[in-house]
Amino acid sequence: GDAVGLAALPIVTCFERSSGPGGVWRSDRFKGGVDNGGNGVNSSTNMYEALWTNGPKESMEFFDHTYLEHFGRAMPAYLPREHVL
Repeated sequence: GDAVGLAALPIVTCFERSSGPGGVWRSDRFKGGVDNGGNGVNSSTNMYEALWTNGPKESMEFFDHTYLEHFGRAMPAYLPREHVL
């Protein structure tokens, strides 16, 4: 909680195609309904449910809140999708 530091941050606008944040890390495929052939229509921007990072978690974690602190246990160097959200 550094209120001065937070107040100095710029105001930004984020655009997300899905109903919530997460981009390709969300696992809500085929929630767009079905086409005329009965096939699922993907209205989201996600890749696939079994997605893993291609960079080590240490390059993504916050300096003042590590994955070890968050999960309370050691995590693999490359995280699966469910641990990124």
